Amino acid sequence: FDRYTEWIQKWTLMRLNAYSNVGKSKFSYQIVNKLLEQDAHVVYFSLEVQKLQMIYNLMANKFWKKIQELYSLDIDTLDMGQLFSKKLEIVTDKYELDEIIWYASMRKPDVVVIDFVQNIRWKWDEYERMTDIAIRLQQFAIKNNIAIFDMSQVSNEWAKSMNTDIIPSKWSGALVASADVALMMNRSKVDE
Repeated sequence: FDRYTEWIQKWTLMRLNAYSNVGKSKFSYQIVNKLLEQDAHVVYFSLEVQKLQMIYNLMANKFWKKIQELYSLDIDTLDMGQLFSKKLEIVTDKYELDEIIWYASMRKPDVVVIDFVQNIRWKWDEYERMTDIAIRLQQFAIKNNIAIFDMSQVSNEWAKSMNTDIIPSKWSGALVASADVALMMNRSKVDE
């Protein structure tokens, strides 16, 4: 990852594009844990997973455990400050673009993670909505000197009808155009 992206840099927007259920969120947990090891302040906006589930997912990634092994632990007895840094904020109650931008502006993190952009509520139809979100997130990263790492879904219908290696983000090409770094993730086929 480091070799291809020059890691995550302030004022940039890095977007991970993939189909549903490929592992975008799991990949983001690895990135968050690496950022925390580097003492970065991270605000993670989870727009689809509850906070407790996020904690379990981050722990599973950090300690290389299966998540089922962690479910038996009494989460209330764990010191989250020791497991992660106190520089991690998991936000699960902000879905509007203005709320996300306002909260991140107030907290001034090094990195904002958004899982995933298609779940951000905003006005207009899907194309106009995603175009506006893409442009505003890019401008926010630049203006506030914050790195943004977000995830975007790719349309399954598009993949069935096209025969090319270029895979656009779902609902707007601006999601790809506004990203300083656009990553593609796809499921590898493993022979059994």
